[in-house]
Amino acid sequence: MQNGYPFCRYYSTKTSCAPGKLIRFHGRLAGVPVRCLYNPGADLNFLAHSVAESNRFTLWDLDELTACKGGLNGGPQLPISQEVKGLPLCIQGFSAPLNLTVVDLDDDYDVVLGMPFCEEYIPIPHYREKALMVPACESPTGRDLLLLDSEEYPAEGEGEDFFSRRELRQLMKRPSSRVHLFRLEAVRKGRASNTLGVHSLQSAGKSGDPPPLLSFPPDHPINSSTYTGFRKHLQSKEVPPSVRPVLEKHFNRFPDELPGLPPHRKIECEIKLEAGHSPPARAPYRLSYGQLDKLRRQLDSYLKKGHIHPSTSP
Repeated sequence: MQNGYPFCRYYSTKTSCAPGKLIRFHGRLAGVPVRCLYNPGADLNFLAHSVAESNRFTLWDLDELTACKGGLNGGPQLPISQEVKGLPLCIQGFSAPLNLTVVDLDDDYDVVLGMPFCEEYIPIPHYREKALMVPACESPTGRDLLLLDSEEYPAEGEGEDFFSRRELRQLMKRPSSRVHLFRLEAVRKGRASNTLGVHSLQSAGKSGDPPPLLSFPPDHPINSSTYTGFRKHLQSKEVPPSVRPVLEKHFNRFPDELPGLPPHRKIECEIKLEAGHSPPARAPYRLSYGQLDKLRRQLDSYLKKGHIHPSTSP
């Protein structure tokens, strides 16, 4: 409680020494290009007041006046009283309606995805790659979604000039990346050319194959073609989230093709039998009266059903 009314937190750091340490995305909010920041330290989803005002979004009054403060002691506290409801947010393959609290953000970001976004879609952050993975069980599309950082997935109209060799290699390491390389040759008017070459590279494997599991390294056996069917089943809605860790732990039990019989070995294991020897006579296990009665009733039932028949061996 601050100044008589509740407050919410918005944490963010800005420094010129380490510019690439946050997870950021380019997206569209109700068709408007926005810059998004993934920030689980924020109590709410936030929208810049300038974006809401310039695009004339419908604003709703909050039930009670709230203050927004940062993480620094003695920092400013901004009163907030309005929000937008149900605006569709699209980030790469992700699309869902969100409620956002309107606040005066700085010029770096237009949307802050806070704790309500995390609670709704349970995104799994990959901190080194600066990416988010929305699991299929929580995804609006019903399949795993990998959201790439804005440096790897530029906004529409940006990043269309040229890729350096290093940038292209980094992009091709992404399991979900699809890159098309075109070789074009200028043709004089009135002449045809057959030198146009089109090459498509896809690091995710053959078309239609399920994407690799991000919880394992790319070169892990579970991401190979041997377990394509298993990965497809594991990423479907039929598998409860509580069962997935167990299946992933014992993935080698579920190859697409059965391994078959073991290979022939030089040393054969066998039990040597003496010709004409009678079977050894062994005393039966000692059972209690209750166990004997239960066994007798079970054997009588099997005899009536024809599951077993009396032995005729000597």
